[in-house]
Amino acid sequence: MMTFKSLAATLAVVVTTAAMLPSLATANSTDLGSPQTTDLAQTMTSPTGTGRSCVALQEVTTGQTEIRRRIENRAILGNNWHTDWLVPNQPNFTYFVAMVTPENTAPYWLDVHLRMSHGGSEKVFSDRADAEAGSTFIIPFGSPTGRQPALVNTRLGGLNGNFYTISVAACE
Repeated sequence: MMTFKSLAATLAVVVTTAAMLPSLATANSTDLGSPQTTDLAQTMTSPTGTGRSCVALQEVTTGQTEIRRRIENRAILGNNWHTDWLVPNQPNFTYFVAMVTPENTAPYWLDVHLRMSHGGSEKVFSDRADAEAGSTFIIPFGSPTGRQPALVNTRLGGLNGNFYTISVAACE
C-alpha cells in the first residue's frame, strides 16, 4: 500500500507518468478545462518511444474522464466520497495513475481500491495530505497481486463543502 508520504520512493514512476501525460503534470485548477486536459479522453502514447500507452478511465455513472466534486459529509445518508472508474477488459494494464487537484487549501483523505470482476477488492493506497489549492497530486499505483480490476474505486474526502477534480488513467 502506497501513501502520500512514500511518493518520493515512486519518483521514477511519476517521472515516467509525467513523460506520458505532460499536460497533467503541470495542471492546475485554472486550466482543467483546457484542450490539454480534455485530451485525456483519447489514448495517449509515451513520447519516450517505449510503446507504453495510457487511457483515461470513465467514471461509471457519467462516462466522464474527469470529475469535479464537492465533498458532502452527511449524517443521515453518509458521504459522497466514493467515485468508481470503469477499467476496460483489454489490454491488461500494468499500473494506474490518479490525478487529484483540490480547489481548497485543506486536509484531504484518499483511499484507492481495485474492485475485481469476481467481487474481491484490493486496497492499494490510503493516506491524508494537507493539500494546497490548485496543486495536482499524481499518484501511481498497481495491483499488489497483478490481477486486472474491473473498477478502480477512489474515495476522496475532507472538509464539508470543499471541491476537487479527479481523474484516473490506466497504463500498459
